[in-house]
Amino acid sequence: MVSSAPPEKRNLIYLYDLPKAEFTSARLAEILKNAGIELELKPQVRRDPTKPFYSCICCIKNDTQFKKAAEVLRYFEIETKQCRGLPFDNTLLGTNLMKTNEQCSIFVRKIPKNMTNKELDDKFSNFDPAMKRPVKSLKISMDEDHTSRGYGFITYENPEDATHAVQMLAEQEGVADQDCVAIAYKPKDRADVRRIANNLYVKNYPDSWTDENLKALFEPFGNIASIVQKPHQNGRFAFVCFMSTDPNDHEYGPKHAYYALTELNGKEIEEGKKTLRVSRPQPVKEARAKTSRDHQIQKLQEEMQPLRQEL
Repeated sequence: MVSSAPPEKRNLIYLYDLPKAEFTSARLAEILKNAGIELELKPQVRRDPTKPFYSCICCIKNDTQFKKAAEVLRYFEIETKQCRGLPFDNTLLGTNLMKTNEQCSIFVRKIPKNMTNKELDDKFSNFDPAMKRPVKSLKISMDEDHTSRGYGFITYENPEDATHAVQMLAEQEGVADQDCVAIAYKPKDRADVRRIANNLYVKNYPDSWTDENLKALFEPFGNIASIVQKPHQNGRFAFVCFMSTDPNDHEYGPKHAYYALTELNGKEIEEGKKTLRVSRPQPVKEARAKTSRDHQIQKLQEEMQPLRQEL
C-alpha cells in the first residue's frame, strides 16, 4: 500500500521525461513491483503545465531495495516512451549542473532518432578500448511526443573522461554517415552563457529576407525570443535568440541554439546560390581583437601590393 507520508530526505530517486498522458503513481508502483520492489511512500509528482513532461521524486526507504530501484529506473519505458531516473545528487540539479560539472559535460549531435537512452549510455561508457568510462547522467532532447531531436547532453564523473570522449568520438572528416558526434560543452564565462549561448550569429542569407523569413527557418528548432538584423557592406547579418517561456529554465536556450546551429550551418538556400553560415557570436573582446587582426592583415596586404607589382 502506498502511503502519503512525506518522504525522508534520503534514498531519493528523481524521475524525468515522464509522459503526461500515461504516467501515474500506480504505473510507477507497478514497474517497481514487477522488479520486486515495494513503493511504500507516495511519489511527489511535478505536473508543470509549462513543461513537456512530468517529473517526480520517489523514496525507497530500504537501502537494498533503493539500490535495486536506482538500477531499474535509470532507464525505463512507459508505453514505449523513454524515461530516466537518477539517485539524488545535488550537483546534477538545476544550475548546479553547469556550475559543478561544466568540465565533465559534453554535447552530442547526430544521435540516431531510434537510439535509446541505454544504447547511448553504452556507447559513451565503452568507447575507449583501454578502459570503461561510466556516464554519470545523460539526456536525449525530445519533442512533446517523445520523438528524439537527434542531440543530447552527457555528464561524466570526471573531466578526463569527457575529454577522451570528445577526442575519440569527434566528427571524422569525410565520414558522412557518422553518428553520435561528441563536442565539448564548456562555457568559459557563466555570466555570458545566457547572452552568448542562447544567441546565434547568422549570415550569408538573401538581403531581401525579413524577420519572418528568418523566424520560419529557425522556429522549428525552438522558441525564438528575438531576431535582430543588421546591415553590413558584405551583406546583412542577424542575431537569433532562443529562450524558454519558463523564466526559470536556463538550459533551454543553449540547447536549442546548439540544435539549430548543427542542423542549419552550411545549409544551401535559394537553390544552392547561397550557403547559410550559423555560428555562436563571439564575446565583445574577441570580436574586437579579430577585427583588429583583420585590419592589420588588410593594411599589410595593401602595403605589399606595390612590391608585387614591381616583381
